[in-house]
Amino acid sequence: MAAEEFLRTVPLFSGLEKAQLASIAGLMNEYSFAPGESIVTEGGTAYGLYVIAEGAVEVIRRDSDGDRNLRRMGPGEHFGELALLTKQRRTATVRALDRTVCYLLTSMRFDKLMDTQPALTKALCKTLAGWLASSNASELG
Repeated sequence: MAAEEFLRTVPLFSGLEKAQLASIAGLMNEYSFAPGESIVTEGGTAYGLYVIAEGAVEVIRRDSDGDRNLRRMGPGEHFGELALLTKQRRTATVRALDRTVCYLLTSMRFDKLMDTQPALTKALCKTLAGWLASSNASELG
């Protein structure tokens, strides 16, 4: 499936128009990961947003008792949202459970997008803010 066609099915991008989706899809690169391969590593440099197209991943955070599995994610889900807006280090490790394909939007490309297409980035930032707010609310119980 082509990136633009796939992104149309991802809730994160649901508020975007067709031309906006095409712009984002044109900036994303596709990467494949083998089972057991780390996609991002806790404490590592954050490069951008990953959207899972195929496969499954586990999200792991290290604490005083060792590794703690936080969640499992699959197609249409994403991680690394904060990397688009901040230069923070990764807060968890994400590891492929199966052969996994992800689309990556780097923070550098997102920065250029903000300069050239402010309406698109404004729409995407609103969606990200809503997603983060609901994520925080569910964590608080």
